[in-house]
Amino acid sequence: RAIVKACGLIGIRIDEDLLIASFLASSATARREIIKNADKIVSGKGYDLLKEAVKDQDGHVRSYAVKAIGTMKLKKLENDIVALSKEGFMDVRINALKALIELDRNEAMQLLQQFVNNGSTEDKKAYLAVARNITGDGNYPLIKQLFADEDEGIRRAAVIAIGNFI
Repeated sequence: RAIVKACGLIGIRIDEDLLIASFLASSATARREIIKNADKIVSGKGYDLLKEAVKDQDGHVRSYAVKAIGTMKLKKLENDIVALSKEGFMDVRINALKALIELDRNEAMQLLQQFVNNGSTEDKKAYLAVARNITGDGNYPLIKQLFADEDEGIRRAAVIAIGNFI
C-alpha cells in the first residue's frame, strides 16, 4: 500500500498487468489505494484494471474507480458508469455522474432528466449533488421542475442548489 502511494506521489508508472494481479490478490485497503492512484500509476490505458474495479464489492473502490475513469477519459467504460449512476451507494452514484458528465455530457443530461422526471428521491438528490458540475443552461429546467416537487426536502435542496449558482 505504501509503495503504491509513493508511486502515485512521484509519478512512477506500473505495468497494468502487474497492478491487476496485485489488485485481485489484495485487501480492500490496498485495492482502494491502487485505484485511488490509478490515473497516476498505471502504465497502459487502465481499462482492464478499472473494469475489474467497478465490479469490486467495496464501495470505496468503485467510487475511486469511477473518478479515475472520468479523469482518464475511458469512454469504453461509459456503460459501467451509467449503471453505477443508477443505483448503489450515493457517493458512488455521485462520482459516476460526475465522470459521465466528463465522458458524455449529452448522455449525462438525458440520465439526469430521467432522474428529475421519473426518479426516486435518491435520484433527485444525486442530480442535485452534481448540478454544479453542469455548465450552461442545462440546469435551469431541471431545477425549476424540482421547485414543484412534492417532497419538501427536494424543494429545499433545489433552493440551496440555486444559491450555489448565484
